[in-house]
Amino acid sequence: MIRITISTKRSLTYVAIMTLALSACGGGSSGGNNASGSETDGNDGGTASTLKGVFVDSPVQGLTYETNTGGGVTNANGEFTYKTGEYISFTLYGNVIGTVAAGDIITPMDLQNETHSQDYFLNIARLLLTLDADGDTTTLQLPSASDSIIDFDQQTEDFENDPSVASFVQANANTSLVGVADARAHLALSINNNAGDYKVNFNGLNAFSLMRNSECRHSVGGLSYEFGATTVSGEIADSWNESCGLSATPEPFSEAYDNRADAWYNCENAPICTYDELNRTYSGLDADNRDVEVTISHRKGSNGILVVKQFVASGREIRELIAFSDERVTDFNGLTAKSVITSSYCNPEITQGGYNYQVKSTTVDFTGTDGFNSFGGYNNCTLSPSETGTINLSDIGDSHSFPFDCDDNTSCTFANLNKVVTGVDPDERPFIIRRLHVTGSNHITQIKEVKESGKQQFFEEIISLH
Repeated sequence: MIRITISTKRSLTYVAIMTLALSACGGGSSGGNNASGSETDGNDGGTASTLKGVFVDSPVQGLTYETNTGGGVTNANGEFTYKTGEYISFTLYGNVIGTVAAGDIITPMDLQNETHSQDYFLNIARLLLTLDADGDTTTLQLPSASDSIIDFDQQTEDFENDPSVASFVQANANTSLVGVADARAHLALSINNNAGDYKVNFNGLNAFSLMRNSECRHSVGGLSYEFGATTVSGEIADSWNESCGLSATPEPFSEAYDNRADAWYNCENAPICTYDELNRTYSGLDADNRDVEVTISHRKGSNGILVVKQFVASGREIRELIAFSDERVTDFNGLTAKSVITSSYCNPEITQGGYNYQVKSTTVDFTGTDGFNSFGGYNNCTLSPSETGTINLSDIGDSHSFPFDCDDNTSCTFANLNKVVTGVDPDERPFIIRRLHVTGSNHITQIKEVKESGKQQFFEEIISLH
């Protein structure tokens, strides 16, 4: 049996992998105006005040939104309302295009998450710009139209050749679909106009990341970073072999901020990076002289950065989600969660384990299963029976695969939730766990790598906190 051994040491990780849905200023950032407030995950006892935010690719009027406590349609200034700590979902003609932590400014780039194609946000921006009713793109006025299924999660070429997109544009726009270059330039201008004096000073911070290769679905690597005044150093695990195995030992690295043109931290005044430098696209050669396109996105006030690197010749993508250190503490007490667990031995579209959780001050109640039987093959796995139980948080040790091995039960620091954990699981298998949480989001991600009979196996736990 292939088993992710969390049945006696529970974990919480997230549902829609890694939206950069982040709230509250901090973590070395300055000048941000994120109004999402403190790290309470919405448990404010109903006392939160009503705030206003703006959806920007120029302010967008007519975009449907929903928060934990309300909803509506963005007004002529692109404004929506929300309360501190809430999450907000945006819907465009019946298509939910993203759920993120509510804040003062949200752009299409903020809706991009690690599961999306590199062009997801750009396809949204192209359609918004195309549909502007009056042709004055200082604001974007969406026309009234019937709901229609639109697939934004595809390459730009496929999007513009998609019959459903073409017919929707023809029926509801005054122009043809706006080109990639024009949409990118307009979005960059909008981001720059809303940047203010926001910047992040990375000097003295550290960071942790998870890195995915589009050709290796289950094998997840990553980096650890330490940022100095003139250099970046750390360890990197990003060497995949032909069978998608990862190098056993992370390799140390150290380089100047401007050493590589395609590096996300190559900012003009590094180690200080501005808002627009953390929301940009680089096209050119990487350090190995390969033609690449790199998209970088970051929410104001968050400690998360998403980097998508696409190799032009092959179409292969490397996606890296980065969390950099801050002083905020995340308290999960009182939350419920739903877990999805997948195994590299089993087709994740067919077989998924998982748990329902209730997090309390000193314990976690759970119901579900994490046992995989792969004897029937990749497409014919079965799951072990569901189980129910309670675990005491004080019983969790650092060598276990439960992510809440925190300093103070459910109150978890950046260091608690972003690290590499090694140990031996109850099935006597050595394991390596890479754990990441972007402060202010309702997401944690945990990747467990074990070796059994000389083979690498990966288990991914995905949990949505409520």
